[in-house]
Amino acid sequence: MIRTIWFTRSALRTFGLLSFVFNTLIVSAQWQELDLATTEDLWSVHYRSDGNVWIAQNDSMYYSLNNGDTFVRKAMIATDLGNAPIIGAFTVLHAYGPTEAILTGTYGSAITEAIWRTTTAGNGFTLQHNEDIGPIDAMIDGEFAQAPIAIVVGTNGRILRSTDSGVSWNAIPSGVANSLHSVEWMGGSTYLAAGFNGLLRSLNGGLSWSTVPGAPTLERVEAGGGVCYGRTSTGALWKSARACSGPPQAAPTGNSSCCPVMRLSLIHISEPTRQAEI
Repeated sequence: MIRTIWFTRSALRTFGLLSFVFNTLIVSAQWQELDLATTEDLWSVHYRSDGNVWIAQNDSMYYSLNNGDTFVRKAMIATDLGNAPIIGAFTVLHAYGPTEAILTGTYGSAITEAIWRTTTAGNGFTLQHNEDIGPIDAMIDGEFAQAPIAIVVGTNGRILRSTDSGVSWNAIPSGVANSLHSVEWMGGSTYLAAGFNGLLRSLNGGLSWSTVPGAPTLERVEAGGGVCYGRTSTGALWKSARACSGPPQAAPTGNSSCCPVMRLSLIHISEPTRQAEI
């Protein structure tokens, strides 16, 4: 969960400490705390380049149109369920624009998966998808870089995919039963998903997935500059050895594969010093 949010005009950082919001004009400059007048957990945030900021709480949205200088609190209600209040832990939030967004995570006391969508800047939500698979059913992470395609992953090896910006969703077989904690677009039609069963890869826009042989068990996976980075549950860091470009190639003998386009070796960055150049 997010308890502290720090962000700049060009970047956003989250820290699990206290329910504070901080804002600054430039990186590493003086930070200013913004009082949201709440002590409740803040679960997810999306900061858009147009200055539109969304923050999801248990039963509320905080909304800003001025880069987070000020926020308006909006109670979350389900307009298609008689304006019933929405209460949950919403770990995934994505705003498509100043009025349209989707969020998901867990919903209600039964801890079931639910995906909600607003087209009124958070003044009302409609339920787009809801399914209870196991004792705890939650979506944990999402990827929205190829709109209108959206992909969310979660507990019980679940992958959901949308081709209409979150209006409708289809379940995609993952081939695994344990939780998936992270999903990342790597460029083109390639995605990675990380979880307790190792690393999954899709080469067709998330329509099908397969396990990456020999990859470490990663809790988070990220991409930057064509290179993929991973973190284990114990804090160890990994990265692909070269940029993800060119035709598929076999990984060197005895090495793992993280990068989805070329099967490249991973560099392990030792804990706790993390001094290796990456």
